[in-house]
Amino acid sequence: MVHARDPHPPDYEVDVSRVNPWNDPGSRTDVGVRYSLEKATLYGTAARVAEQIAELRDTGVRHVLCQMSFGYLPQERILDFVRRSASA
Repeated sequence: MVHARDPHPPDYEVDVSRVNPWNDPGSRTDVGVRYSLEKATLYGTAARVAEQIAELRDTGVRHVLCQMSFGYLPQERILDFVRRSASA
């Protein structure tokens, strides 16, 4: 989603209620990253992610789309995290 921070074409309009520091190209990158980590990302140990998912469940969220691979992590490491997350 890094490309979301690229400047939008001049004729592109975004509903102001949908703009946050991560997808606002006018916002500083460090502010966007901080927002994403605090408000829009599940990360950490398997136990921490399980707690974050439990909090979402308690607010009524019933589905979470996860991207568990990034960079050049080996598939076995990703699968290990998926297994640990499921059992936490």
